[in-house]
Amino acid sequence: YTALDGSIAYITYSDYSGPVLQEVFFRLVHAVPDAPAVDLLVNGTRVISNIRYGPSGVSAYVNTTLVVNDELVDISLNVHDTNVSVATLALQFSLYTNYTFAAIGSVSGGENGTQVPKGIRLI
Repeated sequence: YTALDGSIAYITYSDYSGPVLQEVFFRLVHAVPDAPAVDLLVNGTRVISNIRYGPSGVSAYVNTTLVVNDELVDISLNVHDTNVSVATLALQFSLYTNYTFAAIGSVSGGENGTQVPKGIRLI
């Protein structure tokens, strides 16, 4: 930028210490044969919807802009079109990385007899 005195100053990446916004790409693999269709939410916003187990159980990569290398992002796996969360993660995303989330487990093996998959894993 040009300073008020007419000189030119340059700001490099190392001069900036605030949060870094980055486009992050991720997809979801549904690998729970006895579970219903699921949605993936990022910080409470549904970004992948209606993924079912089977040959079509892998979503396309989707993208969203997130703060990376700084704050935790909430990832939630919900039963499709509901607010019923069956698994959650809180993690920090890294620059220039694509992510795949996989829903794994079994509904019949839910904790305390609940009908939810045992978990979601980042692979």
